Amino acid sequence: MSREQPPHSRGREAPVTVDCEKCLHFTGRQGWVRIEWGCTQGQQPESEFGLTRYGGCPTYREASRDELIFRRFKGSASFNGGADLKSRQMQARRTATSLSKALAEFGDLMDGAQVKAGRDAVAALSRLADDIARASTLAGAFKEREDAQREAERRKRGDALADRLLPDRTEQQLVECAEHLAAFDSAQARQWLEIRHGRPMLVESSIWSANDLAQRWRRAVAGAAKNELLAELRRDVAQALEGLDRPMSREYATRADFDAYRQLLRDRSAASAAVAVVVAQAMRQAAPDDPG
Repeated sequence: MSREQPPHSRGREAPVTVDCEKCLHFTGRQGWVRIEWGCTQGQQPESEFGLTRYGGCPTYREASRDELIFRRFKGSASFNGGADLKSRQMQARRTATSLSKALAEFGDLMDGAQVKAGRDAVAALSRLADDIARASTLAGAFKEREDAQREAERRKRGDALADRLLPDRTEQQLVECAEHLAAFDSAQARQWLEIRHGRPMLVESSIWSANDLAQRWRRAVAGAAKNELLAELRRDVAQALEGLDRPMSREYATRADFDAYRQLLRDRSAASAAVAVVVAQAMRQAAPDDPG
């Protein structure tokens, strides 16, 4: 008695040799150095060096043309979406249009076989353009999933870093740190660093972006948007501090430099506040008494 075949393969024999990359169930990719294996049916590769199964596969089902085209561009689609495929689709459309014009112009000079070959080529290119258009849609959806995964991983790493470097910082402390980071990337700070080290020093420029988030957080109204801005500010400040902890070379300012400059800013702020209090008291004493 013959073994029951899967529904998709009834009525036809599964190929003895199959290319997993052309299977509907394959979710991996052929990399430059190694194979990234993936199969929704749980099948395993026969070899770690290739995607061909010489013993056949009981769940093999050939993918559609648009799926196969998308897989050819899967690597670039992770970042470009369907942009590359849309360009190829336009090329196929233009080529089909050019062939149609050539048939219209030279058709009376061709024999029947030539006319048929030309029409077949136009039809083939038109179908190819349709396949590429559907593949472009697949590529766009793939990029959205990849972007979402990358963003989730970025937030996860950033939150873990912030938990380690900023475990107990309040909202105002985060905002103050962001403002100090912006001040540290200024001409005055570079002059101070040169005096401190006796030579010009460099500051990682990306540390300034935290202050932009701090200003946006100040302007935001209460709610989910403000909470998300605060979470992003926390990640950004932590990343900036980690960069200062690990300078690229001895020419770059360090976390110790930043902490010293922060103390300088705080001392200046405290001194300014004290002067303001003295001035206010003096103005009150100098003001004439209210005749009433």
